[in-house]
Amino acid sequence: MTGVRVLMAAGGTGGHVMPAVAVAGALRALDPEAQFLFVGAGRPAEEAALAPGGWARATVAAAPIKGKGPAGKVRGGLAAVRAFLQAVPIVRRFSPDLAFATGGYSSGPVGIAARALRVPLVIHEQNRRPGLTNRLLGRVARRVFTGDPGAGAGFPPGRTVFAGNPVRPGIFAAAPKSYEAGRGFTLLILGGSQGAASLNRAAARALPGLRALGAGVRVIHQAGAAGAGELRPLYEASGIPFELGAFFTDMERLYREADLALCRAGALTLAELAAAAVPSALVPLPWAADDHQTENARAFEREGAAVLLPESGLTPEGIVSLVGALAADPGRLGGMSRAAMRLARRDAAALMAREIMEIAAPRRDRRGRRAAAAG
Repeated sequence: MTGVRVLMAAGGTGGHVMPAVAVAGALRALDPEAQFLFVGAGRPAEEAALAPGGWARATVAAAPIKGKGPAGKVRGGLAAVRAFLQAVPIVRRFSPDLAFATGGYSSGPVGIAARALRVPLVIHEQNRRPGLTNRLLGRVARRVFTGDPGAGAGFPPGRTVFAGNPVRPGIFAAAPKSYEAGRGFTLLILGGSQGAASLNRAAARALPGLRALGAGVRVIHQAGAAGAGELRPLYEASGIPFELGAFFTDMERLYREADLALCRAGALTLAELAAAAVPSALVPLPWAADDHQTENARAFEREGAAVLLPESGLTPEGIVSLVGALAADPGRLGGMSRAAMRLARRDAAALMAREIMEIAAPRRDRRGRRAAAAG
């Protein structure tokens, strides 16, 4: 039997690419001969996420529309048309059995091109509040998977399934973290795949205060390409043990070492924190589309897995005070770790892979019969 062919319409940020990578891995476990083509916008985060796995990839010239001014919306709209025209021949050449879209501005033109060529479309919405691209694609998708049960209201009920957010198997922790008074404390600062300027600035100003907390404090900081270069001299002068990078590909190790994560509240980041049982201080991106990160963070805070720190509270004093209080309270950290672990969905990627295989099977089988007849 010929392997299934799946077009992955996933690009822009790591939060859109990594769920697709997790699902592709689950599909390959079901069908070792499966073929994949990732189509994105050619952003650095995509290359960083896809290159280690050797995934085949193509790009279209898409651009954001949401949140831009009138001129930006016009440019984004024209780019979407251009990206659609670029996507059509990509889809034709690859001839997929199914297209899988994870949202983001590059997914829209690619998903629409797939449907225009009668390729079944499946989408995944990571956030509690669905984004513009997926709200549009959800109208024509064969199946809509959601990462949050609250997102289902925005999609057709008969075609929508709550699956959770898929996470690579290596990130899952076997048990909650163990916290003990007096041991070292590692703070993991994540600005997402592109870094976060305000997190970087606040972290830089907080270094003297973090150093004053004691010799046991260590920092791991994913700062983005520009941020890493700017912050390195400050870290080197601070006297704090640190690990600084633009983008880390070994997140499994970083999550194992982290006692607390200070980060944005993107859905994939939260899914990985839950899988790794890492307590977190969440700083929602204020201008995220539809303010979905605040919704994500509130859900984690309600469950006791995180502390919500608004952008207005992202000050050196606020960071040092929070880290100091949590580092001194291992019982609270342990409770946050257990609460995070309860939010993890271990079967998300496998559930989605099974349904994708079922939807793709008729088209794959027809292609196989045609190949056999031609041979």
